[in-house]
Amino acid sequence: MAHLKSALVSLLLIFMIWWAPLAKAVATPAASPTAERTINLVAIGDSIPFADFCTTCEHAFVDDYAMRLEDKYGLTVHVDNRSRNDSAKIDDIIVQLASENSLRQQIRQADIVLISIGFNNQPPFDSDQPCGGSPDVSIEEVIGQIAELTSSCMSDTIAQFQNDYQFIFSEIAELAPDHALLLSLSPYDSFNGWPGFKEINDQDQVTAMETNISWWFHHWNPMECDAAQMNGFQCVDLYAVFNGPDGTEPAGDLLEPGDYTHPSKAGNATIADLLIAIPVTFLEPQGSV
Repeated sequence: MAHLKSALVSLLLIFMIWWAPLAKAVATPAASPTAERTINLVAIGDSIPFADFCTTCEHAFVDDYAMRLEDKYGLTVHVDNRSRNDSAKIDDIIVQLASENSLRQQIRQADIVLISIGFNNQPPFDSDQPCGGSPDVSIEEVIGQIAELTSSCMSDTIAQFQNDYQFIFSEIAELAPDHALLLSLSPYDSFNGWPGFKEINDQDQVTAMETNISWWFHHWNPMECDAAQMNGFQCVDLYAVFNGPDGTEPAGDLLEPGDYTHPSKAGNATIADLLIAIPVTFLEPQGSV
């Protein structure tokens, strides 16, 4: 009898060992497909990222960049383009950033923040700035104002805005998640090559203006990039791409022919090329960056 019980126990153990993995397989449902990841891209600033100026674009650079991210990383990119079509200057963006709770919340939830500011703070200046002047005058008067600028007053103007850049970049860095990719677009020179200058009688004054504009960008953009990088931003140097390494080349077909200010279809594609070349570290395979 004892042998019979021992045999039955052995058979029961064998059956349990055989049945356990099968029962587990039956009880465990098949793994569901991995849910598609969505990341948030927030664009803020002046009208350079504002899509409506490019009359021939199927997708301006913010949306183009988002689509390229989707293709590269196999995910969905939700875009909040909060850039402005109202000649916004740095002070305007500071007010917007401080007062719009919806924008602050979008930045808190952002995986990528893209900002373009400073384009509308280049010469000609307002009367309350160190160089003085007025932008609301004829093109001949604008040329005259810029031609008479001194490096001293332009240096003082740049210093005046350094703290503003520092505030904006630090505020965004504080709001954004630690993993977020922060990108700052530097302004380019849309004076160089503007077709209307050919009609100005005093070409010596045009040359003097262009010299001062070149000086401005060569000193403004490094200040902006330094402030950006101090706060964890990557600086995307549009000036070097649109105007050449030394800043002397006209932007040409990279700008809309209608206003020679905003990026054209080719200009938008060029900016998207620059952006997608920057690795999104938190999306890259570990050890590949």
